Amino acid sequence: MRSRLAPARLLARSSRRLSTATAIAPLDFTDPRTAFSGTSTAELLRGAVVLTACTIRPFVMNAEMLLGLSTKVFGKTFTDTVVRKTFFAHFVAGESAEGIKPVMQALKAQGVGGILDYAAEADMGDNPLTAGNANQPARVYPYAGEDECDANMQHFLTGVKAVADTSPDGFAAIKVTALGDPKLLERISDSLSAIQGDLPRAAFGFFTSLDKDGNGGLSKEEFTAGWLEAFDGVTAEQAGKYFDKYDTNKSGEIDPIEWSLMIPIEEVPKMVSKCKKAGPVKSTALSPDELVAMKNMLSRCDNICAYAAELGVRLMIDAEHFHMQPAIDQAVLTMQLKYNKTYPAVYNTYQAYLRRTPGKLREDLERCKREDIHFGGKLASHASYAECMTEMLVRSPVPEKTSPFFASHNEDSVRMAVGLLSSGESKVTSDKVGFGQLLGMSDHLTFTLGGAGLKAYKYVPYGPLDEVMPYLLRRAQENSDALGGARDAAIPLPAAAPRSTLMRGPDLSAGAPLQRAMMLAEVKRRMFG
Repeated sequence: MRSRLAPARLLARSSRRLSTATAIAPLDFTDPRTAFSGTSTAELLRGAVVLTACTIRPFVMNAEMLLGLSTKVFGKTFTDTVVRKTFFAHFVAGESAEGIKPVMQALKAQGVGGILDYAAEADMGDNPLTAGNANQPARVYPYAGEDECDANMQHFLTGVKAVADTSPDGFAAIKVTALGDPKLLERISDSLSAIQGDLPRAAFGFFTSLDKDGNGGLSKEEFTAGWLEAFDGVTAEQAGKYFDKYDTNKSGEIDPIEWSLMIPIEEVPKMVSKCKKAGPVKSTALSPDELVAMKNMLSRCDNICAYAAELGVRLMIDAEHFHMQPAIDQAVLTMQLKYNKTYPAVYNTYQAYLRRTPGKLREDLERCKREDIHFGGKLASHASYAECMTEMLVRSPVPEKTSPFFASHNEDSVRMAVGLLSSGESKVTSDKVGFGQLLGMSDHLTFTLGGAGLKAYKYVPYGPLDEVMPYLLRRAQENSDALGGARDAAIPLPAAAPRSTLMRGPDLSAGAPLQRAMMLAEVKRRMFG
């Protein structure tokens, strides 16, 4: 009964947000009073000290060594206390789901929701699978066995419950690499890339090889001939029935979207194992043990989704290393087909820096239209951000079921989205659009958006101090880069983007320097008038 009421609760909460008929007043992201109205002077001073420390590059680049030295000289208790009162307090909400409640309540009071993430991770050094993008809040989880994956699932379930208790309109962040072996995800990704014809990852995609006339679709004849040639134990009649089943619009052809739906992730190993010839598909066949591990991983994903649906909590699946992203995307699609029927319960993440992302967004939005499900998507990175944003807000074929989430520390990106919403050029209404920044970063964006009634969120990591240390070191490094003069590039605009609403002023998106300056200005105002 609770799961049937959950979507209604979400819709009720959304209706209390900004009315779709309400104009959005011009936003001033440089007003310290607005940005820090709910922040104490002590918190402002701490934040300014932390961000100033990040300007000392030798300190940041040698932070891990200095922490070890401090532990040897002053002891672990003293060192942990200093870190806990400074960097940890600024960038992390707490050490447990219970401990984060004060931070979540403070955010809620300022009109800001939370995206709760258990950020504990191991430092995996230079492992290529952990080389994440700076826009991603955490790296790939290490694989320490199935028991560890079960333990991670419990952490995520605890996080889902914490969101329900502290930020009902919020999200729980999930990383699929915490629920299965990253190397297994990479092998499944290779299978999917070969089968679906993702040419950058497979020299001869299976779909492409079947499409003899190169028109982007498979006729029944092409499909049947290719199926009989590729797989053992299949008759022409069986192949024909398979074609009829997945030619969902009865056009006489299977297009790439129908193709992606006809091979659920749990069916990929079975299909690969029946290949007649050695090649890019056959070489990715999974062993019996890997099949069991894959089923366990999908079961963990489903358990988390089911529990979140029961409590009315939305899930945000983080993007991870591109070598394993196809498997993650397919797993997310499986969950979305099951849980996004009445509201966007499961969000995928799209990395705008990948050249294929705009096209993937178009395919996924069209798939949601055909399958009559809700689209939930978080957009990260910046290379094609404007084009991807336009795909979701302006060109979506199902705007009434499209819920974009813009995870950006770039002021231009935020202004573009707000401009499209306020002008009415966006087909998607403002009550379906979210904005998010990391805790302790770009507060001037988050709290200004929240104060204006828009759906603003903070990415809220939590976990034991020792286990979130790699996360803290990355935050210090990223702020050091920004405070040292690095600036986000201006957003490249697509030719079709409506330029009247893009507000293309000077680039004010160097979030860390601006945030530090605003913090100090607000402290000065409070202390000296």
